[in-house]
Amino acid sequence: MSQLDKEKEAIAITRRCQRNWDKTKTVPQEHIDHWIYLCENSPSKQDECRYALAVVTDQKTRDIIYDEYSWGSHRRGIDAGRNTQTGGSVLFIFGDTERSDFNGDVQGIDPGENVSAGFDYRSDINFNRDIGIAMGIVAFSAANLGYKTGFNTNVIYNNHGHSDWQKLLGMDYYFAPKVVLSIGYPDPNLKWYESNDLEYIYPDPRETDLNNKTMLEDYPGVRKKWTDIKVRTFGPISADPKTGKPYKKGLSVKIV
Repeated sequence: MSQLDKEKEAIAITRRCQRNWDKTKTVPQEHIDHWIYLCENSPSKQDECRYALAVVTDQKTRDIIYDEYSWGSHRRGIDAGRNTQTGGSVLFIFGDTERSDFNGDVQGIDPGENVSAGFDYRSDINFNRDIGIAMGIVAFSAANLGYKTGFNTNVIYNNHGHSDWQKLLGMDYYFAPKVVLSIGYPDPNLKWYESNDLEYIYPDPRETDLNNKTMLEDYPGVRKKWTDIKVRTFGPISADPKTGKPYKKGLSVKIV
């Protein structure tokens, strides 16, 4: 296989969000350190660091994150299953923090200076771009090294806020998770879009205003299990379920 074909296969792997894992396997520290290095050195606007990173390998902590912090969205009060892509052997959690300003121009202003109404919006865009670039590079590297990957953005759930994350991760500074990149090995008995985790969460009868909520805010919810299925399927929407060949996204490209 040529280098170009290897890269095409790697990008296809990153598009196929991995929904099941072999939790008996671990990732070598050498690879984890390499991905941290990639995050530290990934391109960003003004070459600044606008996010913080938590790398979770501890099994107990990963189990808590999977069990309590990865539920999907409720739609008009219906049940929500778990985002099982968070069950990998190592989690790279990208989050908001106090942003650095090494060159004195990250924010473009001094504290208290008047700015246009759209300034904060532009700053948030740069923050999200920086995370996206770093995550993409790490996921691509992981796929090239033979791992599977999955992304999850459902990180604030069931009244778990940023302070809960900070306590769980042992952080003594502001950290607000935004995206979790999960890396690991697949369950050899399942296809990438299948999961045998059939637990779901249903709104507590006391929860109000369900038509306008996507996550439970006041009560933990009631845990149940689907009994009419043996395997839960997610799509797939990114690739053919039989061949794994990626579907075309319909990107418009013009070469000038």
